[in-house]
Amino acid sequence: MKLYSTLDRKVVDIQPIKDNEISIYSCGPTVYYRMHLGNIRAYIDWDVMHRAFKYLGYNVNRVMNFTDVGHMSHDEDFGEDKMDIEASKEGITAIDVANKYINTVLEDFKALNILTPSGDTISRELDYNDVEKFGWMRATNMIPEIIELVKKMEANGYTYETDKALYFDVTKVPDYTIFTGQKLEDKKVGDREEVVVDANKKNPADFVLWMKLTGKYENHDMHWSSPWGEGFPGWHIECSAMGNKAFGVNFDIHTGGIDHIPVHHPNERAQNIGAFGQPVVKYWIHNEWVVTKDDAKLAKSDGNADDLPGIVSQGFDPLDIRYLFASVNYHTKLQFSTEALKGAQNARLSLNKKVKELGDKSGKVIPRYIGRFKNALENNLNMSEVLSILNEMLKSKEDKEDILATVLEFDKVLGLNLNNIKDYSVVIADEQIENYARERDTARAEKRYEDADKFRKLIEEAGFKVFDTPAHIQEESIKDILLKLKWREEKSNNEYVKLRMKSYLGSAAMLYTSGKLVLQGNEDFSNILGETSEVGNKTLVPHLGVDEVGKGDYFGPLVVVSCFVNPENVDIFEKIGVGDSKKFSDKKIIEMYEQLKDYEYYYVSIVMPVEYSDLQKETGNVAILLARQHSKVIEMGLGDLKSKNIECNTVVIDQFSNSKSRILNELGKMGQGADIDQHHKGESDIAVAAASVLARGVFLKEMEKMSKAYGFDFPKGATHVIGKGNEFVKKYGMSELKNVAKISFKTTKAIKI
Repeated sequence: MKLYSTLDRKVVDIQPIKDNEISIYSCGPTVYYRMHLGNIRAYIDWDVMHRAFKYLGYNVNRVMNFTDVGHMSHDEDFGEDKMDIEASKEGITAIDVANKYINTVLEDFKALNILTPSGDTISRELDYNDVEKFGWMRATNMIPEIIELVKKMEANGYTYETDKALYFDVTKVPDYTIFTGQKLEDKKVGDREEVVVDANKKNPADFVLWMKLTGKYENHDMHWSSPWGEGFPGWHIECSAMGNKAFGVNFDIHTGGIDHIPVHHPNERAQNIGAFGQPVVKYWIHNEWVVTKDDAKLAKSDGNADDLPGIVSQGFDPLDIRYLFASVNYHTKLQFSTEALKGAQNARLSLNKKVKELGDKSGKVIPRYIGRFKNALENNLNMSEVLSILNEMLKSKEDKEDILATVLEFDKVLGLNLNNIKDYSVVIADEQIENYARERDTARAEKRYEDADKFRKLIEEAGFKVFDTPAHIQEESIKDILLKLKWREEKSNNEYVKLRMKSYLGSAAMLYTSGKLVLQGNEDFSNILGETSEVGNKTLVPHLGVDEVGKGDYFGPLVVVSCFVNPENVDIFEKIGVGDSKKFSDKKIIEMYEQLKDYEYYYVSIVMPVEYSDLQKETGNVAILLARQHSKVIEMGLGDLKSKNIECNTVVIDQFSNSKSRILNELGKMGQGADIDQHHKGESDIAVAAASVLARGVFLKEMEKMSKAYGFDFPKGATHVIGKGNEFVKKYGMSELKNVAKISFKTTKAIKI
């Protein structure tokens, strides 16, 4: 394999450290906004490279980071924290911002057929909770490793400290400017804000390793204890720590965009030298920019960069973007325009048509085309040549079955889903779906819930979900909601359908004349249902909702609650404004909990820290631990309701990992007959919202008991706990920590007597 090496300034033969094995670290998304096309190009480029190495017989060991802390505006050390800015805008915490946009990355990657860093296809169940199982690394989960790495640099004499930060001294690295060829004194950073903010900074190019909670960062949302004081890491150190964690002190390839060449990657390389006495990375590979017709870089800040839903709302498929980006060499500037994308769309649809005409039966691969294909890949990922060979083969007189087999080999690298070509126009629900929906309505109105559930299952077996829109939600309201989510309106020839819209992931929404909103597809519909839910509909199906609190808190218990809601008691929850507990202050949660604590039909499982750690050790997996506790409260609820002759056949759960299948595996006889309905944002359901509030109330009460017992103020969450952990251990000893903290968390490694 030949690739363009930035430091060699030419295409070179890639010679891996280990034979037939390639280690790759990819700079990943900064998760404070949805990726735009300029960002997306890199991930398509490196996905093609990943697939190519794999196809050529290499064992690919790859990781990618999520930068979820410390990324400043304009990439300056003392800029505005982008995570904090977005958190303030949205009225949520910085970690919630990160989790939200990690999920959008996964949605976009799936739509673009980008593999996980571990080489797996992204499942629709995958969310931010489980990304680290598939080769992603999160900076916020690497704080102990970051601190240890900085301590190595400090011990080796590469750092200095001021009252504002701990800095890396770039003058200690003689070839610091090797990426750009500049002299250090010519580096144009003298007018940057940090020079003014910190008068004790020695050199304008010196950069922050650890930022202290002072000045503008005094109230920074995310911070941790360290030998240099409470604070947070600089964004350059994160990549060095993660690369070292994944591969040790030597690995083959580090990828990134050319915008990383002036600052980020020189700093990362310097950190490696400071910690380990060597550069660590063998080859630095960079992709070029996506630019406008006027040669301006696509950038969110300049307002000239669309995101994937925005492009698809214009009538394009995500794979049109993949085709366009994959057809241009990663090291070549790509000029983007609607016309260019339309050309890619036409080329892809033409390719699909030709492949479909080959039939379904696959024969033997054609060696001469496979040989040329491999040569093109090895020649600096010459994808234009790959497409040329592909089109030549499709015009050839070779046997159709053999051509198809060879095309599918090509697609193992192209990733255009040529083995699964679909017509993305979604078939409109016919009159039978409408009839099912009407029968379901009648059954629910007559309280024949079992019959209603049968009709719901018939609808879902046909690939649809049906929801009842409250009377005040009119056609234009639903249309406005979907347009905000970048769905687009489509014509319907069905007399029963008065509004039909389609999402960029291929899902469809049909609003019937009867008021039914029918959704078809595999994506998360919670954003829609948050506006058009059944909460206020008195004919809602009686069901249990389940939620948990405390799984991410270092101190305190895990609390899991199931809560039963039916048409007769829904007013109890609506009157006090029950909703997602994360949106309420602790004071408000306690107020709501006091009003609900005597409600008869909720069921609680409390797992105290010492039991939590034992259970996690036993199961080896947090998702299994959670599934067992969810199953426990489901069984408790269904059993109690049955003993009181109260009908309940449906359970709604919030989504975590592959929770539905895991819960089904853990359920006893009572729960096996229930219909488990899983939502990514289950709190849009009234019963799940009630369970969320009750679980948070129980958690806060347990934390209060624990604080009184020890005379100690335990913090909530997982980001500000190391200092308090050290304080607790100093007072009560390490052996007592297991009774108040989930010591199975990585955080425990950073706590010392």
